[in-house]
Amino acid sequence: MSVEQLQGVAPVLTLAKSVQAVESVRRLSYFSPKNMEPLPYDKLKSTKKLLDRAKRLTVTKRDVEKTYFILLSVDRILK
Repeated sequence: MSVEQLQGVAPVLTLAKSVQAVESVRRLSYFSPKNMEPLPYDKLKSTKKLLDRAKRLTVTKRDVEKTYFILLSVDRILK
């Protein structure tokens, strides 16, 4: 390497030598599945009610079948 090329690398090397270590994290905060469990369950229950209503309001057979399929999936998850 030439001197010109090393001049750009020198500050990076100096910075890397000056940083000794990263301080460790003492406490991690995250959501556990137990804390989040009631929220999706309640949302699925309310979604099921809305899908029941939507099934009665749909006009085409294809929309009824789509809604029925989603209702079966929601029922399977809730049980």
